[in-house]
Amino acid sequence: MLRALLVVCTVLFAAIAAAAPSSAWPTLRGGDRTDQCDTALQIARYQFASDTPYVFAPPTIPSGIDSVEVLGTRLVDVSGGDALFADEAIFERIPAQRSGTEMRAVWQRAPVHDRRFVLVERPMGWRGDRYFVFDVTGATTLVEVLAQVDAPRPSNGVIPLLSGVWRPPLVFRHAASGTLWFVDLDAHTSGVLPNWNIYAAGPDGTGPRCSVHFWPEVADATDLLPERVRELARLLDQSLGNGVGEGTLQPTARIRGTASNTWANAAYRPWAVTAAYNTRAEVDAGLKVWSKKNALRYEQILKLYPLAEKSLSDYYEKTFTLSPEDARALASYVLDVAFRSNFVFSSDDPERLTRNAKASRNPWRTFRP
Repeated sequence: MLRALLVVCTVLFAAIAAAAPSSAWPTLRGGDRTDQCDTALQIARYQFASDTPYVFAPPTIPSGIDSVEVLGTRLVDVSGGDALFADEAIFERIPAQRSGTEMRAVWQRAPVHDRRFVLVERPMGWRGDRYFVFDVTGATTLVEVLAQVDAPRPSNGVIPLLSGVWRPPLVFRHAASGTLWFVDLDAHTSGVLPNWNIYAAGPDGTGPRCSVHFWPEVADATDLLPERVRELARLLDQSLGNGVGEGTLQPTARIRGTASNTWANAAYRPWAVTAAYNTRAEVDAGLKVWSKKNALRYEQILKLYPLAEKSLSDYYEKTFTLSPEDARALASYVLDVAFRSNFVFSSDDPERLTRNAKASRNPWRTFRP
């Protein structure tokens, strides 16, 4: 039994190692290889190569693609609500109300092949807006669409596509056909190994056609990293606690999500690792206080850190064919940011919200412009 388990683990980590970053990522999976899927992959490749730390962030649209973005957001953080921009030639913004709840509808003005795209925004206070997307017949009324918001289901020509997501989709207009297609990004605001889900028109109506994957699907982002780095990441994660009873804000879960996203970038997009909220001095001081009740774990973290940095340097040298000197510089920077991203300590610095602009820059662009 033990031998079998060891074989399974060996095969698993060999598969992960074999799926190391290369020109193969991101990749397209599932469904039909439509024009829209190919276009989404082009956009995703730009996003993957960009410096943005989140692949769900508004992407830079490459020139020469066969579609134009007509609806979406320019914001990374959409929790303030009212985050949409829309091409007014294609969409009409309509204030709406149902059962006393204020909503906003984004209504496609002219149906294409008797189908219309409709997005409904439902404000949820300080949490932002929730978004509902429907594919409807040209004769469907807004009242009929709104009736599906609370309990969406196919009815009277109304086909629900997205229900109550927290991030708006990116909507494009295909130049040749005039049809609309979109990328669902919502699952990626909390997930750290995200896919883009592409919805487009087809013989069966509008539905999911394919997905873009940015890296292998693993149980944890740190599974993509060398063993010593994984060990350090586990110790840092354990220091956060379980976050039970923190209410709807879920600060521990948010910190853990940020850290996981940073570890994923550290493995596959090290150029996209950016500064954390706290300075290293603030984190060190906070951990020093924490260590009074967690001395053993604190000592383990201090002992493991340089070993993890060396391991990460070796990984970068082999994976990205860097010189030993460049690999060491990148590992030093990335591990420091990843380390700090596991914590949020109170800061008295009056410039704490703007100091990242003055922080040392990721060294990647100095040797890979």
